[in-house]
Amino acid sequence: MSSSSSSSCTSGQLNVDNPVCFCGLKASQRTSLTFDNPGRRFYGCINYKRNSCDFFRWRDPEICERGKEYIIELLEQIGHLKKKVIALENEISTTPEDNYTLRKKLTNIENSRMALREEMDRLIAKITLVLAIQQSADC
Repeated sequence: MSSSSSSSCTSGQLNVDNPVCFCGLKASQRTSLTFDNPGRRFYGCINYKRNSCDFFRWRDPEICERGKEYIIELLEQIGHLKKKVIALENEISTTPEDNYTLRKKLTNIENSRMALREEMDRLIAKITLVLAIQQSADC
């Protein structure tokens, strides 16, 4: 059976059916994330980084080469999709500070609009008065 020199894997799961490692503890089940064994589950000592227990056993049979290639392609596609999701979430997410700033800007715009509307009404009144005076002078 093939194994990889890299130690990339998911975090372990403990189960009553898991084998006992050389330390006398239940080995945890993990999933390999290496190119040599993508998605292949195995058992390993829960203390493998803390002590010298080298317990290791594959749970799943070895995957054929085409299967490995396909799983790697799918994992890469998942990685790209996760990045897109994060980018989209970043685009739409706003913080409370952003909301406060946007509300303040909106209030300022509404105040400016109301001031402009009042000025426009005054100008219309003046134009109406001037036109009325002009029409009465022409008569």
